[in-house]
Amino acid sequence: MKMISKYLIVFALICTVFACKKNSDNPTDTIIGDTLSETDNDFLESISIANPALSDMLGTDGTPLGFTKTPSSATMRVSGTQALLDSILDRMLIKAQQFSALKSVTYPDGGSNKPQHMGLVYSYGQRDIISRQNPLYGNDTHKKYGVFGTDCSGFIINLLNNVGVSIENTNVADFKGKIIEAINNNTSLKDSLDVQDLGKLSAGNIKSGDIITWITPTGNHMGILCKLNGGGICVFQSNGNGNPATESLQTKNLSLTRGVHPVNFVTAIAGPGYWGTNYTILRIKKRSNTVTDINGNEYHFVTVGTQVWMTENLRVSNYNDGTIIPTGLSDIAWAADTVGAYDIYNHNAANELIYGKMYNGYAVATGKLAPTGWHVATDAEWTTLVNYLGGDAEAGGPLKATTLWLTPNGGATNSSGLSILPSGYRNANLSSVFANLTISANIWTSTGAGTQAYYRVMNYQNTNAYRIAETKKLGMAVRCVRD
Repeated sequence: MKMISKYLIVFALICTVFACKKNSDNPTDTIIGDTLSETDNDFLESISIANPALSDMLGTDGTPLGFTKTPSSATMRVSGTQALLDSILDRMLIKAQQFSALKSVTYPDGGSNKPQHMGLVYSYGQRDIISRQNPLYGNDTHKKYGVFGTDCSGFIINLLNNVGVSIENTNVADFKGKIIEAINNNTSLKDSLDVQDLGKLSAGNIKSGDIITWITPTGNHMGILCKLNGGGICVFQSNGNGNPATESLQTKNLSLTRGVHPVNFVTAIAGPGYWGTNYTILRIKKRSNTVTDINGNEYHFVTVGTQVWMTENLRVSNYNDGTIIPTGLSDIAWAADTVGAYDIYNHNAANELIYGKMYNGYAVATGKLAPTGWHVATDAEWTTLVNYLGGDAEAGGPLKATTLWLTPNGGATNSSGLSILPSGYRNANLSSVFANLTISANIWTSTGAGTQAYYRVMNYQNTNAYRIAETKKLGMAVRCVRD
């Protein structure tokens, strides 16, 4: 055991309780960083491995990081959400490897002229690794020095901030909730990514980019995992002091036994202290972009502005309380009905698969058509959508699908992703019972009074998306919005 000062012994004893935690959410309070015991620190050094080159590290698709895919590659990256996920996780791993390389950098003593920002720091201290701005918080010693080391949660905070997932402050115990919150606060990620708690995965089920956390009575810790070409798995982690109170502790951050470095995963989970088998794997994964109704019908959805819309018309045959929605009504019964019903265009099941069901306004008025967490769009929500897409005279263009409409399908681009189709309508009288398939889209809102309700209509000739009030006896398509 190394000889250390009385002050450091006391400091270590106090901080052991808070290992890799902070003791307050108040930025003006002292932040207690990761303060490993000498035993844990020596153990980390004993299981450290050489910093892998990028070609040694496998990305999320199993290909060495830094290698460019070709169209002929059997493991070529896919487009869309998977490509976004791969990019985010691979960039985190590359940044982790770069930080690990800083561990061996010699840091000259520049006194008061030392750089204000180098490397990594924790939480309310120096956290901005990109623009190298002076920290807003942290004590004077923390602000004064460039730091190559950090505590464990500060390390992961930095990696996430580097890819646009901004976590202002957290500790290991609260990390899962904080990363979910951060993803949901990012408009470009919230409908694409999620965080899954996978518990104690074996080495064979680990994926590059997984985050490992240890929550134990003796302390908490975390790191990011990366599979290697040689078959092993490394944990990039940091065991520096997140908020050094003295120059001695700051210097310790810069030593070769502190800072970010890779350790062997299999050996780590067999180790002492808060290492060992009491760990949990968190995985950033693709969020499902579908929702399922009570009958098992699946619908995709997209975000448009501040709203999340289904991209398909509703096909449900039961209300969300399980009650069967009446159907198969005769022309006379349909014209007389005031309690809710649905039909299918020309009673042809093939039309339902494409255009969805046609509900009368009374079925919409029950408030029971939508899956849990969703609702039939109101007139105000349609107005918000239409205004976002250019107003009543223009919104039809970005709303309409580019197929199945009668030509010329004026101005249709489907740039909104809502893929509005020309589903026509079911009449309320006994003549021309079904009308306008391929010609117009007629979609109920949930807003109405008495025997009338509002709907939106688009047609094949132009880019209009007008608002009209009509009898609830009509049968029309329905679109839902997330609560």
